[in-house]
Amino acid sequence: MKKTIFAVIGLVALGTSCVDAEAIVEDGGSSSTRTQAVSVVPRFVFVGADQVPDDLYFTELGLVVSEIRLTPIVTTKYGLAYASAQPTVLRFNVAAGEYSRDGDTLELPERGRYVVSIRLEPVSDLTGSDESSSLSVSGFVAQATDITNPGKVADGSPLPLPFDARRTSDEVTDSSATPMLWTPFQYSSQRAVFYTLNDVELERGEQVLQFTFDLHDWAAEVAEPISKALRNNPNTQASDGVDVTRQVESTGIGLESLIQTGVVSRDVLPPR
Repeated sequence: MKKTIFAVIGLVALGTSCVDAEAIVEDGGSSSTRTQAVSVVPRFVFVGADQVPDDLYFTELGLVVSEIRLTPIVTTKYGLAYASAQPTVLRFNVAAGEYSRDGDTLELPERGRYVVSIRLEPVSDLTGSDESSSLSVSGFVAQATDITNPGKVADGSPLPLPFDARRTSDEVTDSSATPMLWTPFQYSSQRAVFYTLNDVELERGEQVLQFTFDLHDWAAEVAEPISKALRNNPNTQASDGVDVTRQVESTGIGLESLIQTGVVSRDVLPPR
């Protein structure tokens, strides 16, 4: 696995590289030192996908994490903090059940308790591509049509819902009173957000630093702005789906709302 050394920020004299912590090993009457770094695998996980509103279905999610920052709670060096040197681009094929992705391994010079912060923002010219969205979401939203006035819902390309394992196409399409139209949408935020989560205790050796975000809580807030954007947008046949970005961003419950559902925790890696 690729490893990234944290850059030290706040103390210019330390430069941009870190050294490994040294553990004392007793051997008979003599002692020696061996190197054992604090090795951290950042893991990004979405939970609650099985509890999103019934009229909302996510197919893909994307995050661009430009910085992970760890600030020691107790340190004799005032202003010391460690920041990841390289951004991480994460793509989740949630339609296929992909809700977890790992970033590159990070190394710290010493164990201890750290406050964890994260920055999401667009990053240009990253590995030859332009990741212009700090958060991107695509999916489908359902709207009930009025059979006495079919034009009440814009005429798009309705899709039944066999792609949702929780429900069958019969459960979605056989209601004569309220037939459903499934319209594709996309959300793409160009906002930059820096957010401080909680603190964790990091030990020497390899471990997982897990960032968990709750799709249930976020979807409950964002479902109505997405539906409203589709009702107000006549272009439901757009090749990439209806762009709901402006409507969602105007409510203030876009990227900021998702990142505020986040918590961070530490777990040990299983033996290899």
